[in-house]
Amino acid sequence: MTSQPLSDIFVEGLRILCILGDLPHERTEPQTILVNLKVRLSIERAAKSDDLADSMDYVALSEAMTKVAQAGKFHLVEALADAMAMEAIQHWPIIECITVRIEKLHCIPNAMRCGIEHTRWNPSVKHA
Repeated sequence: MTSQPLSDIFVEGLRILCILGDLPHERTEPQTILVNLKVRLSIERAAKSDDLADSMDYVALSEAMTKVAQAGKFHLVEALADAMAMEAIQHWPIIECITVRIEKLHCIPNAMRCGIEHTRWNPSVKHA
């Protein structure tokens, strides 16, 4: 269990153009998805050092999540959300947990959005 206070670093409304979905037109036509990320971690070290190397670089995180989405050509939002979470945890071991919310726009008539909110805990961190 971590004894340090935890904070959430977030990115909201990250627009990514990618292939995502199982319908024939979704396999050939890129669509814009909205991605929200919430990363839980200790900021104690970064707060003392005032050095980005001791924290979470949300620009690098956003770029990494964009690469995962664009390279994967996923059929399911579930698979994309978990791939994003796993990539973040593997790349930034200071992450305690990450929540990835993916919203597909205009995928259901009369609905603004549909999607998933997925949380994955870092298995190398002991949790309460």
